[in-house]
Amino acid sequence: MAQRPQGRIVDERAGQTEEARQEGAAEVAEGEARGEEGQEELLGAGSVGGLARGPLVPPEPPLTDGEIVLRLRRESDLPEIADASHDPETRRRLDDQPLTPERQRGSLARAEEQWRTGTGAPFVIADASDDRPLGLLNIQFADDDEAGMAVSVFPRARGRGIAPRAIRLGAEWGLRELGLRRVFAEAAADNTASIRALEKAGFRRRELLRDHCVTHGQRHDCVMASLVPEDLGLPS
Repeated sequence: MAQRPQGRIVDERAGQTEEARQEGAAEVAEGEARGEEGQEELLGAGSVGGLARGPLVPPEPPLTDGEIVLRLRRESDLPEIADASHDPETRRRLDDQPLTPERQRGSLARAEEQWRTGTGAPFVIADASDDRPLGLLNIQFADDDEAGMAVSVFPRARGRGIAPRAIRLGAEWGLRELGLRRVFAEAAADNTASIRALEKAGFRRRELLRDHCVTHGQRHDCVMASLVPEDLGLPS
């Protein structure tokens, strides 16, 4: 494994992020959402709690497949993040309240804190043609070997296959550049669209987690899916 590549942890300074998951809005057609203040992940990052780690260096140039780009969050993205958090279908899938003006003001600092502490890699999903934000993707690190993934797509960008593209880009970055051994995500067992999005990204269903997820106070089953280096033809 090469030393200190773009995106790899570069030192061991301890830190604790304020939020363990991304701010975003759910893509109803392609996944399930749950999380903090009504703008969290479409596909759950599981029980990853945000461990203390060293800083991560964001990839430069930003990750892209020619259709979308995964880049850092900007001040100009915040109005769309906040608007998406009020989407009715997003609210149906979430326990938390929409993003308030007070929380909106701290959004950039919380994202930067995740990069600084190495607890997460929060990306904005942007259109490769005009750089408009389409959604959010976050990678939360369980330990040095694995990470949970969360993705959300803004209502106006749904139906374009954004979620599988973003999932694949982020997962390949984690496996190829960070040397992770596993990237995983969870979806409600009855949300076939979420599961389909993961499968389109190349993830494989690994197990059914009985009564593992909680939404609006109700426990329900989740499907856990993951991608490992062997799935990309990388050495084990």
